[in-house]
Amino acid sequence: MPSFRWSRDGPDKLVAEYAAQCKKVLGRFVNFVQAQNPKAVEIALVTRKLAQAFMDAEAERGVGAKTWNDTLKLLRATFKYLLPAGAGNPFYNMVTKDAETVFRKPFTPEELKAILDAAQDDDFIRPIIITGMCTAMRRGDCCRLKWKDVDLARRFITVKTAKTGQTVSIPIFPLLLGELASLPTQGGELVFPEQAEMYKTDRKLLFTRPHVLSAARVSSSRRANSSGSRGC
Repeated sequence: MPSFRWSRDGPDKLVAEYAAQCKKVLGRFVNFVQAQNPKAVEIALVTRKLAQAFMDAEAERGVGAKTWNDTLKLLRATFKYLLPAGAGNPFYNMVTKDAETVFRKPFTPEELKAILDAAQDDDFIRPIIITGMCTAMRRGDCCRLKWKDVDLARRFITVKTAKTGQTVSIPIFPLLLGELASLPTQGGELVFPEQAEMYKTDRKLLFTRPHVLSAARVSSSRRANSSGSRGC
């Protein structure tokens, strides 16, 4: 964004993934503004009409209500932070969209057993499925689990979750203990380095395991919840 004088030093502890997403949204907004009004090189020159046009363009891209709301909140906060005192925020008073709430049913014991049976010989995905089932951690937290957070002797995992930032202590159930005990614990920071790398580069591919999903016979709406039910 070379022609926009909008930069300030941000917080030092931004989560890298979130910071990258914010940068992407702000970059898209800057490109939109430059295309609509090349003279708007100062943030104070962005009008309400221009701000609304960008949000309309986001809606036309087909983004969901939650994503649209997150974009609005980000831009509103950015302008609030960067505008001089007393200046009008073009995103102020814009109304957020109603986001659809999705309710997912937990897997039944029969479904959990079917998933485990199907993944038994899959050394890549089985450890992640077992970790998710036994801890209720999100998929990303499972893939990025670190050895420093695992206490095999006391049988506890203590982690700060990516979504809430809260530190939680989770008992290690026997099924998960057996899986973790079979892994090499020396020479690496991550418990599942290969899975962590794939989650970073292509998380959808990581969880596209036809033999597992087919055997479990679960719907697409419930596949996304495969790491969120304690069943060990």
